[in-house]
Amino acid sequence: MRRIEISGTLKHHMWSFQGNPHPRVEVSELPTLATLPYRVYAQAIYTPMQASTYLETAAHLYPDRIKVDELPLERLFTDAVVLKVPLGAGEKITAPALSQALQSLGVPLRKGDSLLVGTGWDKKWDDPDYFRGAPYFSAEAMDWILAHEIGILGADSPQWDNLEDPQGFFPQFFETETLLLAPLINLSQVSQPRVKLITLPLKVGGVCAAPCRAIVIEE
Repeated sequence: MRRIEISGTLKHHMWSFQGNPHPRVEVSELPTLATLPYRVYAQAIYTPMQASTYLETAAHLYPDRIKVDELPLERLFTDAVVLKVPLGAGEKITAPALSQALQSLGVPLRKGDSLLVGTGWDKKWDDPDYFRGAPYFSAEAMDWILAHEIGILGADSPQWDNLEDPQGFFPQFFETETLLLAPLINLSQVSQPRVKLITLPLKVGGVCAAPCRAIVIEE
């Protein structure tokens, strides 16, 4: 059995989403407890819920939908298919590319499976231009994905839609039961086409998204 961490580290003053009013992540040291005869160390964090690698539900657009803390465990422990579609800056993930990648694996993408798409963009995780020119999903690619009725869609790109498209596909995406998991790292290290995926978001009440640990298990 092999375990691969596919979630990034949540850390002080890391990147934040461009064009959004999200605050920067702040990690600070708390004062020691004066009532103790020894020094203790503890930290506090102030963070948007969409920070580092996070899991997001349809409540991001539709507030009456399921929240992160309400997700049953069976939605967080899933089978997954990993598709590798190497792309460069500004290139789009297309439906034919996904279909060809799946065909080359020779495994089915079943209803309820998670789908993880690796473009190689995670190599820019700490770069100043991490968001600039990130690969994105075409509308046709998203149609192809949603037609498979998957449980979780994950990708190593931080920017899923084309910023030049004023409408985008997120209203359509969140009308479904599919959860969003992004941005990911280390998908290039996954060697098996079908794996187990464990996704563990912070159990924060009433929120649409939360930072998470995501782990792939190759058996």
